Amino acid sequence: MLVVYKTDSLSVTHSRTALHWFESYLVGRRQHVRTPATFSSPTVIECGVPQGSFLGPILFLIYIADLQLLIEDRGLYPHHFSDDIQICGFCSPTPSSCTELQSRISECIDVVSGWMRSHRLQLNTAIVIVVRFVIILIVLCM
Repeated sequence: MLVVYKTDSLSVTHSRTALHWFESYLVGRRQHVRTPATFSSPTVIECGVPQGSFLGPILFLIYIADLQLLIEDRGLYPHHFSDDIQICGFCSPTPSSCTELQSRISECIDVVSGWMRSHRLQLNTAIVIVVRFVIILIVLCM
């Protein structure tokens, strides 16, 4: 399971005992669906972290930790909130600088999308928004 590997590779646990505890918590989980009329057969869960658990948010942050590096490698700045990520960038107010930033953001979105597919996550393209802010400084000399 990928999150167990990442827990080990990020040195989140300082002992093999703790790593085995995480592994026993995550590996071999099963789920089923129950409706008023029926009950499905249990299915083994092969990826993800348990939702609604105390460790769920922490394990999710471990799971996506390398995503931050992919964004920073493009000279951009990620801001995380729960399962949302904002990608910010800055440029000087020249056309070439703005075009270069737009290119980096576009490439970053493509890389993030590929990373998400390989980690069995889905990018919701309906809510991907690019917002452009312009800050103008006026210096008054007296």
